[in-house]
Amino acid sequence: MSTSTFAWADTMRTWDRLAPVGLRLQTVRLDAMPCVSERSNPIGTTADALAALRPIFAGLDSGVEHFVLLALDGKGRVSGFKHLTTGGQTQTHVPPKEVFLSALALRAVSIVLAHNHPSGDPEPSRDDIDVTARIVSCGTLLGITVADHLVLGTGGSFVSLAQRGYI
Repeated sequence: MSTSTFAWADTMRTWDRLAPVGLRLQTVRLDAMPCVSERSNPIGTTADALAALRPIFAGLDSGVEHFVLLALDGKGRVSGFKHLTTGGQTQTHVPPKEVFLSALALRAVSIVLAHNHPSGDPEPSRDDIDVTARIVSCGTLLGITVADHLVLGTGGSFVSLAQRGYI
């Protein structure tokens, strides 16, 4: 049996063990995503993060709230992303456990969080600030830095919670 056949068979055995308990595996091919295919450019600024996130959010329904995580490697390059939750018109529930399960699965050294406000107003709510604080606290315990949390509005508007001093 070749190495690739063995690896695939092993993956299928793992899937067979996980599927009955409700776990789903999802793979995102980075080379198929224009926003994250250029691995040589690190995310060093809010503008860099926005450039990676905008194409992801462009493919989502702007009428409801979505919460997305960008995983960054040790050099600040995007190693993957995860669309964590979809909510209603005014909120989405984001358990820190789900954030860090995805961050760990993507082998993130640091993460950038983002969500949209369907109202178009990117001003963060008290809940946005509180959730960010909980996630930052959990990340500190795990050794995963939360680099920023961006709230996206309409027409290119956004608020960076890092720039506002919440991170």
